[in-house]
Amino acid sequence: MAGGLFQRHLALLPTPERQQVLEFLQPADQCRALASRIMQRCAVTAALGVAWPEVALARTKGRKPFTTNAKPPHAPNFNFNVSHEGRYVVLAAEPLALVGVDVAAPRSARPGPAAARPLDQHLRIFRPQLADSEWALLEGLAGSAQRQEAAFQSLWSLKEAFIKARGDGLGFSPLSRAAFELPQPGDCSGDSVTQPSAAPTVPDAPSTVRSATLVLDGVRQLRWRFELHMLPGHHCAAVALGPAAEAVDEWGVFKATLGFPGYAPGHTASSGACPTFQALSLRQLLMQAGVAEG
Repeated sequence: MAGGLFQRHLALLPTPERQQVLEFLQPADQCRALASRIMQRCAVTAALGVAWPEVALARTKGRKPFTTNAKPPHAPNFNFNVSHEGRYVVLAAEPLALVGVDVAAPRSARPGPAAARPLDQHLRIFRPQLADSEWALLEGLAGSAQRQEAAFQSLWSLKEAFIKARGDGLGFSPLSRAAFELPQPGDCSGDSVTQPSAAPTVPDAPSTVRSATLVLDGVRQLRWRFELHMLPGHHCAAVALGPAAEAVDEWGVFKATLGFPGYAPGHTASSGACPTFQALSLRQLLMQAGVAEG
């Protein structure tokens, strides 16, 4: 993002959020953080009909973002979640269920030592956070580094999406308590997914969607739903949908915004087909929200 355009977009945010964006040291991280905050405000504007200056955002103690704006009858539990890594900044929103999202980039798309580190060494770093069944899955894929890394991306993004949906984030420990079962784990590398262009502008990002299952503390979680989206460029995005009653909110402010706290996936909206992600530029998002770029 060119410097002038970055500054114009940054000016759309309240001062505290501008400061948060600028706390990131690398320009690429600043751009992703800026896009994330603009996407959150656009989501609230689109879903709740709130004017841009009136959008009110907050976070749980576990850093789950949410809006304190009034909810309409058709979206009494409206909440959203965001994630950014590699090529993508993603957002998922839900009118009823708790929602969490996480995008995991391949090591080749991530700066720092991870890209140069041997895959087996990289995976061993995360071994304490993986359930025995998950580790066995990865060991079974050791003959294909691409499939093994893709399976790890899937497992890790699912774990992140789950704790982000709940709202406790890093307060959930250890992550090995949450054991995920992948569909066709030997076929999760995204080999058939096309590479993205440098700046995708098509309305729909090609993706393959698969479901996954959670076993938490040895108990299969039937009231939670998980979807894996294999995005272009070998990125994996996980979406978690869960019962509103399972929100973890020590401060109680997020729970107070839920108009249907007894909702669990399977009632209505969240029992249908999971939508795919839509690729939009910041300009397109702002146009939809009726906001001038400045």
